[in-house]
Amino acid sequence: MHIKHLIFILLLMIPVSLYSVSNAVISNQDYRYSLEILRDLNIIISNFGTDSEKEEFLKIRSNFQVAAERHYGRHFVNVTSLTYKKEKAEERETSIDLFYDLKLQLIDLYSTLSEFYIFRTQELLDSIAKESTDIIIEYGRGGGKSKYFFSRPIDPLTDVKPYDADKFHYFRVRSSIEQYLDSGYRYLNDARRVFDDVDYIYIMSKERKTNRELSYIIEKHRAAIILARQSKESGIEIYRTLNVHKMTEILGKYDVSNQKILQFPIYDDRIPEQYKVDATDNRKLLFSVEKQRIGNYDDLNPKSAEETDPNNQNRPDKKVETDEIAEEELETE
Repeated sequence: MHIKHLIFILLLMIPVSLYSVSNAVISNQDYRYSLEILRDLNIIISNFGTDSEKEEFLKIRSNFQVAAERHYGRHFVNVTSLTYKKEKAEERETSIDLFYDLKLQLIDLYSTLSEFYIFRTQELLDSIAKESTDIIIEYGRGGGKSKYFFSRPIDPLTDVKPYDADKFHYFRVRSSIEQYLDSGYRYLNDARRVFDDVDYIYIMSKERKTNRELSYIIEKHRAAIILARQSKESGIEIYRTLNVHKMTEILGKYDVSNQKILQFPIYDDRIPEQYKVDATDNRKLLFSVEKQRIGNYDDLNPKSAEETDPNNQNRPDKKVETDEIAEEELETE
């Protein structure tokens, strides 16, 4: 075989990963990835961001603008290691340097937000878990009330009414509620276990991380949020199922069709007001914008502004502070 042909075949056998990636490609990948992340975060911050988190997000967006300008200007860095950091800051940092620093800032923010999503999901599920469990027990075929449900109709003038008319449908939807409760807590547990991955633990233990490793960490936090959203959706479906008798009232209150209520959670009063923002966020919609569908929404729902204000919502750090205050009061007594 001709030597040139042999060399050509050997080159084809070399894995693609062994070829160097140009700095332009690296910068472009970081630019596209950072832009995708910021778009996702824009929804999260709009719906759940506290004042301090919104301020931090604005700083990150500003830093992204600077990095993007370097990228647009083709100001790339020529290094062999993505962990490269200059000993002395230059007047004009390169796009790859700036995108690297941007990912570090995104990780800090995502860490706080993913922790909040898991905390919030636990809160939402726990708010409906007891009632759901009671229904699973009492409204099953062996729970006692089924005897009245499957017997002949009662005489309301002489017989004892065995159940509330608004809860009549519990016999029919009991198995669905059980399935939603099961999937809700399963997704919540999966969200927590995202960070038990050995690769994640190893990478987090490293003092210096590569560009790719930073992206891996971000994806872990994004995965936790996705699972938390799935879990919350299960809890929200329980509320929708239990409060189906409110549909007629909702139709009159907002003057909309059933389809509108199913499409836009802002109309769905089967969901408690404080969790409408979660239902909206699950659809990747902006709660502040959705409220504008109803011009007098705050008048129709007086507690909405207070209950959906991110600064008033329970958060992991606030819970710790509350517990410490409670312990100090007990010690004082």
